[in-house]
Amino acid sequence: MKDAEDIGGLIRAVGLRLRKKDRKSGEQLLNLLRESFLDLATRERSLREENQFLKRAQETQNLRLAKLRTAFDDIVSTYQASLSAFSKFRKGIRIVQMAESFKDLPAALEDLRELFGLRAANLILSEELFGEFARGYVELRNLQECEGLLRSIFKSEEDVVYLGRVDALETPSLLVGEKTFFRAPDIRTGSCFIYRMPHKLAPDSCVGLLVFCDADPKRYAADQASDYLELFGDVLAVAMVDMAEQIKARALREDMERITRHDLKNPLNSVIGIPQILIREPNMTADQRELLALLQKSGYIMLDMINLSMDLYRMEQGTYDLRPTPVDLAALAERTLADQRIPIRDMELRTEITVRGRPTTKADSFCAPGEKLLCYSMLANLVRNAVEASPVGGWVEVALEEEDDWRLVCIRNAGVVPVEVRDRFFEKYVTAGKRRGSGLGTYSARLIAQTLGGSIEMQTSDEDASTTVTVRLPGC
Repeated sequence: MKDAEDIGGLIRAVGLRLRKKDRKSGEQLLNLLRESFLDLATRERSLREENQFLKRAQETQNLRLAKLRTAFDDIVSTYQASLSAFSKFRKGIRIVQMAESFKDLPAALEDLRELFGLRAANLILSEELFGEFARGYVELRNLQECEGLLRSIFKSEEDVVYLGRVDALETPSLLVGEKTFFRAPDIRTGSCFIYRMPHKLAPDSCVGLLVFCDADPKRYAADQASDYLELFGDVLAVAMVDMAEQIKARALREDMERITRHDLKNPLNSVIGIPQILIREPNMTADQRELLALLQKSGYIMLDMINLSMDLYRMEQGTYDLRPTPVDLAALAERTLADQRIPIRDMELRTEITVRGRPTTKADSFCAPGEKLLCYSMLANLVRNAVEASPVGGWVEVALEEEDDWRLVCIRNAGVVPVEVRDRFFEKYVTAGKRRGSGLGTYSARLIAQTLGGSIEMQTSDEDASTTVTVRLPGC
């Protein structure tokens, strides 16, 4: 018998046989009934065990799925954390790159503190390497003090990183910074990252220590990875060394330029002095005296330009000390054209100076605040370029105009700027079509215009075959 219906039928048959007093048949049926019940119980137990097995299998599968889900979430979380750390690492490098000098370091450290969400960020540099550059901007320690700090932090000379609690350090106030340490008591029970920054040319030597502190005692634990932080410390160390080398290079350049200017001035004394003597000779003709006067004047201009060369360098560095006074640009325009009278004559150029839309007169004045030598150098470069770029029989105009509170100097000439240099017209060393061109004339003109608080632009027209350079300066 295989199911409940068969067992029910069997029970009814046993009852019938017993009523008919057919005992033998009834006993046989009872035995059969007993076997059926036993078989049914066995099947029920098997099904129950099978259900329990399936239930355990399902629970195991659910547990595995939960573990996989947790592992996946951990991978995603780790990836997102790595991505966030890398993004902050890049931003941190950008902050370091934006620091142009050691005086920018305090602001850079504050930006780093905010970027990484720190309680404190400190930088300790070697006094021997950076003392003359960084004093007053970051903490300095001599090499002996640095070595003492290193021995108190690291277990061996090979160790370069400390990750752990602040209160485990022997001299935490020196590393964190005394002001921060005593003003923020929660740092004392926090954690810190300390990195021994290597010199880029001598990795075994130390240029200083980078210290990051947080109030959370678990943020910088000994078993945590610090690859990004160490790499950031390496970048910062290279930046510090490069910054010091650049300062030394600038100082060397200034010394060399000072020596060069001094050496150039000695023979220039003869260029200026001899014409003055020859002009007094009675047998000199008027033309000869004019040429000698021009030579002497050119000598003085060269002397001024030699003195100006160092000023241009300071303008590039943004350290030039401008002392403006009213400068008559109309007089300077006449002077710059007069300086070019020989090439103007040889090329048969027509020249004109206009002030406020009409030809200039001796009574005209057109002032702008600036320095006379700077304004002359700017106009001289632009006028000379205009003369050299004009074709034979062409023209050069200098127009002085007003626009609201601005003074405009427009230098126009026949001819167009070559296509290949139009977009780079004011860049350094860009030149075209001139055999001895240095590419510095328009560059220095733009530098001077910006130093004077103004701007400069160039427009060239193929249709009109003309070029206009416009200098815009503040009015008096």
